[in-house]
Amino acid sequence: MVNQIINGIPFRLKEFADLSFLSRWGEVFCAFDATGSGCICFGLYDGKNKYFVKVAGAKTINSYIKVPDAVISLKHAVMLYEKLSHPRLTKLLEYCQVGDFFTAVFEWRDGESLFDYWNFEHYK
Repeated sequence: MVNQIINGIPFRLKEFADLSFLSRWGEVFCAFDATGSGCICFGLYDGKNKYFVKVAGAKTINSYIKVPDAVISLKHAVMLYEKLSHPRLTKLLEYCQVGDFFTAVFEWRDGESLFDYWNFEHYK
C-alpha cells in the first residue's frame, strides 16, 4: 500500500498512480479511497464550483474487481447515467479517458454515504 497526498489531502492506493490530471477541475479537498468498486473518488473545488470526480484505472486498496473491469464498469455506468438523466439526479458534467484512467465528473452534492460497503452484511 502507498500513501499519496494531493493538495494536502491523503489517500491510499495499492501502488502509486499519477493523478495530477485532477487539477483541471480544481484542488482536491477530500478523497474517498475505501470503495469496493475499483474506483477512487475525490471532491474538487475550482474556486467557484465543487465537483465529485470518480476515477477508474488505479489499483484501489479495497477493490473487489480488477482494474480493467473497474474501467469498463465506470464506462458502462456513465452510459446508463446519461440514459437515466433526471433533474433529481446529480448532474453528470463530463467524462473522459486520461491515459489509463477513465474519469466521470459530477456536480458536488453535500451528503453522506448510504452504507459502508465493507460492512454490507450488516445492512438489510
